[in-house]
Amino acid sequence: MTEAAHSRGGRLPALVLFSLAALLAASLVGLVLGASGVGVADVFALLSGGRLTGTARSILVSIRIPRVLGGLLAGAAFASSGALIQAVLDNPLASPNVIGVNSGAGMAVLLVAALASAGVRVAVPLPVAAFLGALVASGLILAVSSRAGVSRLTVVLAGVAVNAVFGAGMNFVLTVSPNAYVGSSSYLVGGLSGVVLGSLAAPAALIAVGLALALALAARINVLALGRETAHALGVRVGALRAAGLACLCGSRPLFDGFDLAVPRGKVLGVLGPNGCGKSTLLGLADGLGMPACGTVLVGGRPVAGLSARERAGRIALLSQVHRTPSMQVRDLVACGRYAHMGPFGQLGEKDERAVDDALSLMGLQALAHRNARRLSGGERQRAFIAMALAQEADVLLLDEPTTYLDVSAAHELMSLVRRLVAERGTTVVAVLHDIDLALRFCDEVAVLGRERPTRLLAQGSPGVVAGGPALPAAFGVTAVPCEKDGVRAYGLFAAEPPAGMAAEPSAGAPGRP
Repeated sequence: MTEAAHSRGGRLPALVLFSLAALLAASLVGLVLGASGVGVADVFALLSGGRLTGTARSILVSIRIPRVLGGLLAGAAFASSGALIQAVLDNPLASPNVIGVNSGAGMAVLLVAALASAGVRVAVPLPVAAFLGALVASGLILAVSSRAGVSRLTVVLAGVAVNAVFGAGMNFVLTVSPNAYVGSSSYLVGGLSGVVLGSLAAPAALIAVGLALALALAARINVLALGRETAHALGVRVGALRAAGLACLCGSRPLFDGFDLAVPRGKVLGVLGPNGCGKSTLLGLADGLGMPACGTVLVGGRPVAGLSARERAGRIALLSQVHRTPSMQVRDLVACGRYAHMGPFGQLGEKDERAVDDALSLMGLQALAHRNARRLSGGERQRAFIAMALAQEADVLLLDEPTTYLDVSAAHELMSLVRRLVAERGTTVVAVLHDIDLALRFCDEVAVLGRERPTRLLAQGSPGVVAGGPALPAAFGVTAVPCEKDGVRAYGLFAAEPPAGMAAEPSAGAPGRP
């Protein structure tokens, strides 16, 4: 096991033991605190099976133990549900009472109490009714938010709206049936005075199931915190890449029609093209984010559409143009790349830990492994996301504008790391770039897409061939002139007239243009 794994493994048991000790201490205080004179010795005598009779036993068994256990269950439910909601929605203000889950539970409890006060026999315990009400509220929140496209913001806004509706409904029930409050007041205000041991079985079972599901889905929740596209690329829900005869629409206009592109194995292919020509769409189709109207994308000779989510994540890794940075340590962010390889409960094995260590080392992030990802600089953050993609150990790495927002030095450093990755691992890399010099300098092959619809592949070949051909003037209205210093080749860009029949749209401020 790696040193980092030992470190993580040592901290977690210590934290769990400390939490259990604090929990036991608080429970003991709750059992002995009061005016009845029940002491610590009485508690230990009862728990150890010793002889304890009279008032002390009655107080402990009938009053204090049920209340302490009820408080522990309520605390576990509130803490776990709040942590899950805040993690999924990435919002520290999001909690069950804010987004309408509590009001749904309260509404169900009031309805059951109102029916009982009217003489209707209801065979549903209040805890079960509360759970079902919270479940209905959660379904309504998702249904409402889906009308505007499910996102973290729409879920929170829908939750606030559902909270207001159920709050008004609770007031209506209390107005029509005031006696409903009598049967539900202890639940609504959070009192534990009426709790008996027999009533704790149902909520304990529901909370246990919820905690087990939360632990089982912990890895998926971490991955979802990265955003939908990144989670898809990591496998939520061997060879080079080939797009054959692709056709798809953008609105009512064809974006691709009979488009072909072959990616060389174990090389870096840079994809250049004007804005709106479909570069990002092409990477999305390659990773299965969308389905072409016709044609297919092959990886290792197999259609991407025929791969399961985990199979696809094992063959293709996608670093999208826009990705959300969650509030987690860099090492945990990189570990999300192992999602497709994790066991049923999201645990990291020795092989996973080693893959994470290797990715951190290759990207030079060992010293930053325990820093919050949101505190990284732009270049460091981009390296962390590439490390996450590397941890997938996929054969093909798709990079959508990886140098965006990076300065010249950071961009060159990042592309040098990509070259090192290809040299050491033999990974096939497809990088969509806007910097022509960067593509010509660091890529083994360059593909240039045209600006006319449907998009055509104007050229694909070595940097020298593409730089001297008609594709760059046609796509960008510039020509690339090579220059060398100390054995390093770079390219200067100058305005050029597009070849006849390959008109380029004028671009204000193009290099060499007044």
